[in-house]
Amino acid sequence: MGGVFSKVLNMSIAASWLILAVIALRLLLRKAPKWIRCILWGIVAIRLICPVSFESTFSLVPNAEDITSAMVRFSGESVAADGGPTIVSPIETDGGASMDVRSDGMGGGASMDVRSDGIGGGASTDVRSDGIGSGASMDVRSDGIGGGVPAAVRPDGTVPGGNSLAAESRANLPYLWMETGGIFWMIGLGCLLGYALVGYLRLRGSVSEAILLRDNIWIGDRVASPFILGMFRPRIYLSSSAEESQMGYMLAHEQAHIRRGDHWWKLLGYLLLAVYWFNPLSWVAYILLSRDMELACDEKVIRGLDEAEKKSYLFALLNCSTQRRMVLACPPAFGEVGVKQRVNAVLDYKKPGFWVVLVSVFVCLIVAVCFLTTSPKTWQIKVTIPAEGTESFYYSDEEISPKGNTLTLYAGEGMGDGMIVLLPVEASQENAYGEPTYITPGMPVKLDVEKGAWYKIGVNRMRDPSGEDKVVYLSVENVEVRIAAGAETEAETGAGTGTDVGTGTRAEADSANDAYIALREDGQDIVPEPLEGAMPPASVFPIEFLFASGASSSGTELVLNQDGSFAGRHFDHENATGDGYSKGTCYLCDFSGRFEDIRQITPYIYSMTLAELDTEKEEGEEWIEDDVLYIAARPYGLEDGEEFLFYAPGVPLEEIPEEFLSWWMGRGSYQEDAGSRQTLPCYGLFNIATGEGFFQYERDRAEW
Repeated sequence: MGGVFSKVLNMSIAASWLILAVIALRLLLRKAPKWIRCILWGIVAIRLICPVSFESTFSLVPNAEDITSAMVRFSGESVAADGGPTIVSPIETDGGASMDVRSDGMGGGASMDVRSDGIGGGASTDVRSDGIGSGASMDVRSDGIGGGVPAAVRPDGTVPGGNSLAAESRANLPYLWMETGGIFWMIGLGCLLGYALVGYLRLRGSVSEAILLRDNIWIGDRVASPFILGMFRPRIYLSSSAEESQMGYMLAHEQAHIRRGDHWWKLLGYLLLAVYWFNPLSWVAYILLSRDMELACDEKVIRGLDEAEKKSYLFALLNCSTQRRMVLACPPAFGEVGVKQRVNAVLDYKKPGFWVVLVSVFVCLIVAVCFLTTSPKTWQIKVTIPAEGTESFYYSDEEISPKGNTLTLYAGEGMGDGMIVLLPVEASQENAYGEPTYITPGMPVKLDVEKGAWYKIGVNRMRDPSGEDKVVYLSVENVEVRIAAGAETEAETGAGTGTDVGTGTRAEADSANDAYIALREDGQDIVPEPLEGAMPPASVFPIEFLFASGASSSGTELVLNQDGSFAGRHFDHENATGDGYSKGTCYLCDFSGRFEDIRQITPYIYSMTLAELDTEKEEGEEWIEDDVLYIAARPYGLEDGEEFLFYAPGVPLEEIPEEFLSWWMGRGSYQEDAGSRQTLPCYGLFNIATGEGFFQYERDRAEW
């Protein structure tokens, strides 16, 4: 019950924005035809009926659910001995994975933080929900085994941790609120439907003695005011005491109701009122709908009347006016509501001009686009980089599935300039998802992806100055998010938190990457064993390189994969400003390519040929974005290159050209003791033709 009520509550909140907009537009469109108002209320009805909506950047409706399903999602399949409810985690898991999802929707007020520490396929989740009026928290622990659906309650009626299910449920105040609210909601719904049924039966009884006049027109002594009764074969009922001179106007009005289908719209409006009775704006909307239907019918009837006939129509309206305080389930009636307003509308009526009608219709279209859609949900995907981690890339605990063929990402909290990469988890198309892409705060990164596939997001290794684990977030829209696969699955697919994607474990691999880490930390000149094969083990890739002359505002970053493919960015920022680019000028080049003919020529040196080099924009192309003038540049450090040398850690410095070593920014601090350090501690890439050198770059160890 609580789950259904929470859905109705969220739909009501979303529709409230539209109701307020329609109320405001009724005041602005006073000169528009009155049927325009009925169309606006029809848009409100669509919003209240349709449980789903499309995402649109034009939407003015917040996306985030104000009452989250995490508060009320319970299962009736398993019940503890004390009869308490069964708690089910709102996030489906496949084992011991973890998830941290924060949804930033405009005005939604809801956030969810899920952390899962699984041991051998189990998972425990901590869900925090900041919903409307709750401010409470809920602990949900689940033991998911294999199938991906967590079993929140153990067979003995306890939840993980030893607490009884009753104790857990008693602590869950949001659940109790939703369940209680759901009960009251059903009571109110039943009362309004019962009231409508009683009113209909009483009305039927009052016309049981009515006499057929002609066609579908009936007259009766107990009819106080003309009205329509019936849905498929509607009848018009008139009072037997009505003056014959006024009867024509009454019939014209009721027949206009039938032609417009108002008896159906009135019924739909009342049913929606019965469902959303708890929302005061629903009552306002229903009352205004009833008035606008009458005004639209009046306008339709008087359109062809002269002044004398309008006055006669008004006399008929006044004679039939009823003094009901509140009209609910009654059928459309001639003198039903807002008589004073209707009289003024008849007296002031002027045929609206063509442009007024056109603008009014256009306004209806805008309202539909802005309020029948929802704002795209922005997910903050978390990536944790261990303080002592040695991997080149670390991946999110969440998996994302794009809803389109393009994925747009932004640097979020804690994420500075860096490299990101997509790791396919479930994808059928063979695309270059593994090619890293440069990202910088404030600038979107757009990637071509497979719609409906599942990916993890990887971030290159960074260090936190405090020496603690570094947490960064990436913002992404138009995706579905789920918790990542379990630890066992990660080990099988190589989709763990690091980049060990080759055969065997990192401890088993004779990784030269370990060598330079040990060399740096222990101060020893450790030379690893010679490497075998065309390239170093897969566990050391991707490798991030930097080519720079020393200025922090200029350089070329490149990420190399084991198969020889690479991607990167050259950047050179200047303070030159001008009209429209107050934040300076940046020479920029996004590039990608591939090395081929890779061969080992010494135990630590490889030779390879630059086979492909593509740039995203033509050199010299200019554009302004975020108050910065960008000028497309060349891939500095790679241009004019053909043969490159790839150096692995451990190569003797005496075997490396001095021209290459001159680009090594950390050479001075590394060789303070020239007698004990005579080998290269990191990977290097040497452009033989130009004499320019790239060195493996750890962003927070700039001396390397």
